[in-house]
Amino acid sequence: MPSIDVLYRSAVASFNSMCVGVLLTERLNDGTSGLEAIKKWGGLAIIQNPETADFQDISSSAQDFVEIDYVLKLKKTSTAIKEIW
Repeated sequence: MPSIDVLYRSAVASFNSMCVGVLLTERLNDGTSGLEAIKKWGGLAIIQNPETADFQDISSSAQDFVEIDYVLKLKKTSTAIKEIW
């Protein structure tokens, strides 16, 4: 299991719906199960737009299996997080 999934599960165990998962440049299914856990508990899921990611040839597993709240260009991610909270 990728370590980002462990991190997301630990965060959601502590913060429940106050948790926001931000997934940048994923490979294969990294982060998908962690984002699923965050969404299950009412948190938000943000991913980098796959078209602007480093590995464009790999489809976004997170986007295929998780209801994503925001798909953003990398440069707009920090601004969006500030506006959300």
